Amino acid sequence: MTRQIFLIVIALVTGVVLARSHSACVFGVSVCEYDGKQYSEGQRFDAKDGCNTCVCSQGKVMCTLMACTHCTYDGKKHDDGASFAATDGCNTCTCNKGQVGCTKMNCNKTCTSKDTSKCGGGEFCAFDAGSCGRSEQRGQCKAKPLACDAQYDPVCGCDGKTYSNACNAETSGSSVDYKGICVTGSCSHLGHAYADGSTFPKGDGCNTCTCTNGKVGCTEKACPPPQECGGIQGAVCQNKAEMCILPNGSCKTAEAKGNCQIRPQTCPQSLDPVCGCDGKTYNNACAAHVANVQIDYTGKCKEVYKCTYDNKLYNDGESFPSSDGCNACTCREGKVMCTLLVCPQPCGGSGTAACPAGHYCNYNDGKCGEMNTKGICAPQPNMCDETNAQVCGCNNTTYQNACKAAAAGISVKSNGACTK
Repeated sequence: MTRQIFLIVIALVTGVVLARSHSACVFGVSVCEYDGKQYSEGQRFDAKDGCNTCVCSQGKVMCTLMACTHCTYDGKKHDDGASFAATDGCNTCTCNKGQVGCTKMNCNKTCTSKDTSKCGGGEFCAFDAGSCGRSEQRGQCKAKPLACDAQYDPVCGCDGKTYSNACNAETSGSSVDYKGICVTGSCSHLGHAYADGSTFPKGDGCNTCTCTNGKVGCTEKACPPPQECGGIQGAVCQNKAEMCILPNGSCKTAEAKGNCQIRPQTCPQSLDPVCGCDGKTYNNACAAHVANVQIDYTGKCKEVYKCTYDNKLYNDGESFPSSDGCNACTCREGKVMCTLLVCPQPCGGSGTAACPAGHYCNYNDGKCGEMNTKGICAPQPNMCDETNAQVCGCNNTTYQNACKAAAAGISVKSNGACTK
């Protein structure tokens, strides 16, 4: 009876300790508390993140630490990378490695270029790029950025002012009309600026527009389905006024297919550089197409580096031997980079320098420099063992072993004692 009372006391004491650590002991069996629920010893259950698994072990909750490939939002699971509507009905959320991130637009607060009073303090009326609220298009109230970086990527704001980048335009309460500095007396169309009097594609593949006194007027023809071109068979455009526009990055893809589009005659003045398949940078895609050049990628062309070494030209990334005959060099962004290995110095024979102090001329072939053969300078050892492995040196003297011959600055002619 005394032993039973002792065990009960121990159990009660243990139960108090486990309760403090969000665990309990019921009739000698450990239980765990997790997210407001209790689990028995060995019981497995889902973690709060919706993808990992937990188990109750000795009164403690142990969970796996896998990177979640889905998110749980509003009671629903979404795959990693998926976008979905927020519960407010206007913002958009994205699942990123188990974490849900949502845009923070002010819902149901639309505005126009003529009426921005609905936007509160610290907000501005944001329009799609190139629209600026024209044709009574509505925008969305958006918070002004609190800070911007110093990157120079000029844009023309809807207020007709040039800003160093899009962020600074929004800080001033203006949406972006087009990239590049503002051009006086121009028209804006699809985010690009065109000089007064210029004609340019409407963007539907067949109609054209003209800038007249700052206003854009476009033809309204019914556009036929675009003609497919390119591919392995090399289909060409039947209309001489058209060119085959291939997807960006198709420079070296023979089977790439595109569509026939009217070849532009004039281009926007806005700056949106692209790298053409000819390796040249153009102000924008239109300028490349005017030159009948396909586009490799957006942005300026990367500089092609070359190196000159020992009167030879090498491409960037190319490796080649050093002039010392043992090190290796590489061309990196126009500079020659070489390894710094200590190269063996030839000796013996004609036209070679003597070995430096503390070195001797080692002839591995045993010819001892006869018939103008050469050796390699090797350091003279400071210590040798007492192994008895006699060798005959190139001076016809017998040494206890090869190390003692080298210590004397003599190369080995043959193994064994010298014979007269």
